[in-house]
Amino acid sequence: MIISLILVFLILLSAGLVFNFQNLDLITVKFWIISFESPIGLIIVTSFIVGVLIPILIMMPPFLTRGYKIKKKNEEIAKMKKRLDDSAIMFESGGLGNEGETYKHN
Repeated sequence: MIISLILVFLILLSAGLVFNFQNLDLITVKFWIISFESPIGLIIVTSFIVGVLIPILIMMPPFLTRGYKIKKKNEEIAKMKKRLDDSAIMFESGGLGNEGETYKHN
């Protein structure tokens, strides 16, 4: 899996470099008071990278929060299992066993 991701990354990187070197015409980029000249290929590749990174950064906090919540819930489950193992439970209905019978969780 990792090798295929690295291979895809290298293919995309090489395609981006080829695109960049084939589009060396200078253009002037004006953004509010900033103005600079740069090759059109570099502007397009940089715009693509920024366009991919912004959604990834926006999506990161929910993923990190979810992992933290799962970890806390697993710790809570482990504590409850330990409490259950350490104590005996009395059955209250005949459907689960004889009345007054104790149950030890395995």
